[in-house]
Amino acid sequence: MSDLLSIGSSGVYSYQRALSTVANNIANVGTDGYNRQDVAITSSQPRDIGKGFIGTGSRFEGVKRQYDAFLESNLRNSTSDLMGQGPLVQFANRIVDVLANQNIGLTSSLNAFFASARDLSTSPASVVVRGNFLREAEAVTNSFAQLGQQMVDMDQEVLAAINVSTDKINALGEQIALVNKQLFRKSTVATQPPELLDQRDRLLRDLSQIVRINTSFTSNGQVTVSINDSLDPKNAAIIVENDQSHRVLTQYDANTGRVEINIPFAPNDRPKIVTGIRGGELGGYMTIRGQLIEPTLGKLNELATTLMREVNTLHRDGVDARGNVGQDLFGMETTTP
Repeated sequence: MSDLLSIGSSGVYSYQRALSTVANNIANVGTDGYNRQDVAITSSQPRDIGKGFIGTGSRFEGVKRQYDAFLESNLRNSTSDLMGQGPLVQFANRIVDVLANQNIGLTSSLNAFFASARDLSTSPASVVVRGNFLREAEAVTNSFAQLGQQMVDMDQEVLAAINVSTDKINALGEQIALVNKQLFRKSTVATQPPELLDQRDRLLRDLSQIVRINTSFTSNGQVTVSINDSLDPKNAAIIVENDQSHRVLTQYDANTGRVEINIPFAPNDRPKIVTGIRGGELGGYMTIRGQLIEPTLGKLNELATTLMREVNTLHRDGVDARGNVGQDLFGMETTTP
């Protein structure tokens, strides 16, 4: 009878825990970052009765998360790629809208300028035609100036967004380091509280929205995080290691327009320049500067320089209304981000 009671009680105990786990799953069905939990129930050690073995009931081994590290890694990478495309599409559309704007667009002002130049070539002595030509020339310069300023304003927006992104990275890095500190108390992943592992993975997913990350996990679930594609200490941009987080800083050179992401690993150390950043909001904003804003400004300056050079050459080859040698019509002040 005692064996019957002990076997029955072991079963009741095990499935009480199982029901509690099911209830917890239902209660957290809408919880962000929650992974469904399952119980591990195994057979207890059978007892040798001489002529054979008899079972002694069941044993509750613990609660395990339904978790796939491969799928989780793919989800983080896919999230980074998606979040990186958002700012890229948004600013690309804005640049197209600015360049095609009828009020400050170049097409209409250039057409009007060349039309006035044709009129002037047929009536060079007309004061009215000369005045119209000068007005259209001024309109062209205003269009270039306004377009350049619009691009510079967009670049300042992107720089501010990069600073916000690095602040988010630093905040999430500190939180992940705190989770690592709590995970250090256990020696294996199996003995860690599932909720703590869920919190770790949720923070990593949040971080992957800001920048694509590279991760490495220890046997007890602690994570090392790099914001580039390497975990090699020589090349990696590690922002979390054990219970330590390293701050990410943005450095902008106003003379060259260059933006660098640095990680100073110690107060007296030379900051490490981070290369290979891609994905996430930060990667998207860095791509916007390198592949959209800077090339567009470069082409805009190139077009303005060509127009100025060719028109000025024609003016220097001619004479004004008083018979004096022609002077430059346009001057240029280069716009850089």
